[in-house]
Amino acid sequence: MTPNYAVVDGAGRVYVSDSNVRGIYRFELDGSGELWCDEPFNFANGLALAPDGRSLTVAETSLPGLTRMPIGADGSAGPAETVVARSGVLPDGVPAVPVGCSTSAATSPARSSA
Repeated sequence: MTPNYAVVDGAGRVYVSDSNVRGIYRFELDGSGELWCDEPFNFANGLALAPDGRSLTVAETSLPGLTRMPIGADGSAGPAETVVARSGVLPDGVPAVPVGCSTSAATSPARSSA
């Protein structure tokens, strides 16, 4: 596991992006954990929980863009949906913002000239 970024939900569960496996792990209060979402992320990076706790947004640096998964009533991950895809940037962090809005910190790829 290559942990990258963590967020904590209202119940104290910790979600962690794994940039190596390209998945999202979830850890319970008792310390147990599991691969919560094994979607084929393109370098899972920053995470943000929606203010209502019903979805998790992932900054995918190599997509590049933002992907959102609903969190089911039973705590399971719903199907991933790309909500923003944009070339020419490398998304990193993604802050929690009001429902229906998204924003991300991004950098431009390094460029070189011969």
